[in-house]
Amino acid sequence: VVNALSEELHLLIRRHGNVYEQHYHNGIPESPLSITGESKTTGTQIWFKPSPVTFSNIEFHYDILAKRLRELSFLNSGVCVHLHDERSEKQDTFRYEGGIRAFVEHLNRKKNAIMPMVFAMSSEKDNIVVELSMQ
Repeated sequence: VVNALSEELHLLIRRHGNVYEQHYHNGIPESPLSITGESKTTGTQIWFKPSPVTFSNIEFHYDILAKRLRELSFLNSGVCVHLHDERSEKQDTFRYEGGIRAFVEHLNRKKNAIMPMVFAMSSEKDNIVVELSMQ
């Protein structure tokens, strides 16, 4: 979705020992995905510039994005999400190993919880994982 709504998009992927890159302009690839180097790490980086044709207001609010990316990092346990605002050089990295349990702990960190411990459980069936956590 980000690509379709972007004037410019640069994709960098580190996987299987290689670095892959691709550039897009107005949602159209400028070239096929190509190997541009080697890497011992894995991960994906996406840089984009929203299309002024699609959006009338292209002002990003760092705190709103940070809150949402923090939530996504809780929901995707172990995934590292890095947010870097090139306008102000403000940046944050989010990585949580505890999944939904860690999210509940984060939400309640400044509250007087009824239960002192977080109750958490998970179950999997047919490759579908369900996590439950409450306090």
